[in-house]
Amino acid sequence: MYIIKNDHRNAFKTYDGWTTIEDGVLTGLQNVMRFTEREATLNEARLPSGSRFIYFPRRRWKDLP
Repeated sequence: MYIIKNDHRNAFKTYDGWTTIEDGVLTGLQNVMRFTEREATLNEARLPSGSRFIYFPRRRWKDLP
């Protein structure tokens, strides 16, 4: 899975807007828009300035310590 990261805002694109950092904690990450590799490749040229697709592996409960 790929997600959109904006380097100017230092945030990730969600369905409601962008993630925020409150008291040092990244909030809104559960609502991040996810894209397949093909979708990311096709839409790469349409991203706003400072944004890029980054690989973000899906996390599962078994991945947590």
